[in-house]
Amino acid sequence: MVIEKEHGEKSDYAYNLIKEKIFSWEYGPGQKLNVSKMSKEMEISPIPLREALSRLQSSKLVILIPNKGYHVTDILDEVSMKKMSEFRLLLESEAIKNIIRNNKMECIVNLENINMKIEQIKITNYREILDFNNLDNMFHLELIKNSENNFLIESFESLFCHLHIARFYYRRGAVDQQETVREHERIIKSIQMRDMDYALEFIKEHILGASNRLLEKDPNKSF
Repeated sequence: MVIEKEHGEKSDYAYNLIKEKIFSWEYGPGQKLNVSKMSKEMEISPIPLREALSRLQSSKLVILIPNKGYHVTDILDEVSMKKMSEFRLLLESEAIKNIIRNNKMECIVNLENINMKIEQIKITNYREILDFNNLDNMFHLELIKNSENNFLIESFESLFCHLHIARFYYRRGAVDQQETVREHERIIKSIQMRDMDYALEFIKEHILGASNRLLEKDPNKSF
């Protein structure tokens, strides 16, 4: 029905707008979200707005506190970021093992294409940072999906790790584009050569190295 379609579109609109405001820190960590005020600002009814907030809660970007309403979640602290990265490493290492053991070399072309797009992005504003982050997520999701292990896939998707990472990029003010492209290339080549040891070493260096870079603040932040 048209009404249902419009309702869904409004919910999607609210979801994307709130998510962008969270990523850009317009809605800061811990901030209370006033549904009535937001409804007026977005010119939509509270129902699709609450649906959007419920989706954001599932993505761990907002939390519903009893009797206090919706609040933006805090960003991960250093300890939590490192623990998340360690868990990611376990998942992606197992995915790479499965890819090489099962000779899933058809993923190579997709990985190369995604990495090429990452390299071509010109990072001049925060929206392009989000594009970079989305492509980076696609790269790692491609690895996970080619494990053909539903438990690995579900575990990775439930982490929402790249949503947490996106919030750090704004605070840091820059992305590690060159390092990411170079490290992705090493991972791709080692998988292509079916070199398990190097592939596992490179994915470890990439995930833990990216985590350490995220926790650094860029003094040359320009947006």
